Amino acid sequence: MNVIHRDRCSHCNKMIYLHNVMLVCNLDNRVFHSSCLNISNSSAYELMQHGAWKCLDCLRSLFPFYDYFIDNDNMYKTFNYCVTCKKLLSPTKDVMIHCSICKNTIHKSCSLNFLCTECCHTINNDEDTLNSVLTDHFNPFSNLLDNDDEDTQDLYLGTIAKTILDSCKLITIEEYVSIVSSKSTTETPISFFTLNINGCNSNFYEFVATHNFLTASKTIFDFYCLLETNIKDDVPNDYVLPGYRNINLLSISNKKKGSGLTIFFRNNLNFTKSSILTKRNKFFETLGGILSGNNRTYQIILFYRFHSADFSKFSERFFSFIDSIASQPTIICGDFNIDMFQTDIAGPGFEFCNNFLSKSFTPLISKATRVAKNSNTCIDNM
Repeated sequence: MNVIHRDRCSHCNKMIYLHNVMLVCNLDNRVFHSSCLNISNSSAYELMQHGAWKCLDCLRSLFPFYDYFIDNDNMYKTFNYCVTCKKLLSPTKDVMIHCSICKNTIHKSCSLNFLCTECCHTINNDEDTLNSVLTDHFNPFSNLLDNDDEDTQDLYLGTIAKTILDSCKLITIEEYVSIVSSKSTTETPISFFTLNINGCNSNFYEFVATHNFLTASKTIFDFYCLLETNIKDDVPNDYVLPGYRNINLLSISNKKKGSGLTIFFRNNLNFTKSSILTKRNKFFETLGGILSGNNRTYQIILFYRFHSADFSKFSERFFSFIDSIASQPTIICGDFNIDMFQTDIAGPGFEFCNNFLSKSFTPLISKATRVAKNSNTCIDNM
């Protein structure tokens, strides 16, 4: 769960990004998109230079002749308040998170299992419902040991996969920091942080804030793998991380969003981009490289499957690609856009998982990686 340190517009409740023109009230420090106030960019810049702009709420409190009315039912959704405790959110004083279901920003201290009280009330008609949203998992290999017809090699790999998937669990960033700090460096030789960033232009600096929090907690990832970066070749950017180098697969030139991959890796790693592991077709895209060290080499591949890709044609092309590179130790991570919770024997999830197992790969993630108001899915994996 990402820790958010970013303000929202007090009018539309949407995030304030660095490329937005904004106004800050010099009395209550609330921020607004200038466009939400119908103020031109040039006028907004001029107002902020003087540093004396006051929002309408403060003007009405200063001057009683303002007839001000707020609809109490909508107040906390319209303005920058925690929907649980109804108190103002401050990006400088408060630790905030997004509710896992409705995505509203709340005080971390006001959350219950990373949910706001409204969503807890919605799904918490009984304890089992809440537990289902947070603990659903998939493990198609659970009954493997009961099948006497299984090939010995398949049985061996299936047993490994079952053990790994059963041990997968959801943890907070703080819990992860605690776990890592208790281990020696030899116990965690390669570490990955994978994120569908959904556009670097909008979300890169929020990602950097999470990275800075982890770094301050002495938690260092070897690789940061970002998907759907939407980075264009002809658009300048400053997407850098101190102490890291990066390789990129730029987004499709005529595609507004939904493509592009970036891998950040620590400066001290011997990691080089591989043209063989970097592919793009109408079904999927990959960005890959070779990691060398300690007399071993690993193939690292970041993967993204396009939403509209026909599954059968995608599967044929993808596993043909896997066949060509599977002779070396390989780690594949990314957004497969195939829900592993749908692993009935006739479904794509089962076929996809079974094909991976046949190539001697085992999935590592069995918990929900995307939680929405009416569903939770496991479409990201490693």
